[in-house]
Amino acid sequence: MVSGGSKTVLLTGIVIGAVLLGGLVGAGIDFASGNQGWWGVGAMIGLMSAGVADAALLAKSGGRLR
Repeated sequence: MVSGGSKTVLLTGIVIGAVLLGGLVGAGIDFASGNQGWWGVGAMIGLMSAGVADAALLAKSGGRLR
């Protein structure tokens, strides 16, 4: 299992990656539909899913960052 500083980098990468991916998907929906504001919705969905993924990863490892 991942431990220490590697876990912090992994959790940060999950959050940043999910937010960027959500923002890109939202921007694509924004471009295709012609409506404004979907990139923010996509980024928020990415942030929420990253929080769930981080919580699941921490719960699986005992919930402690070392």
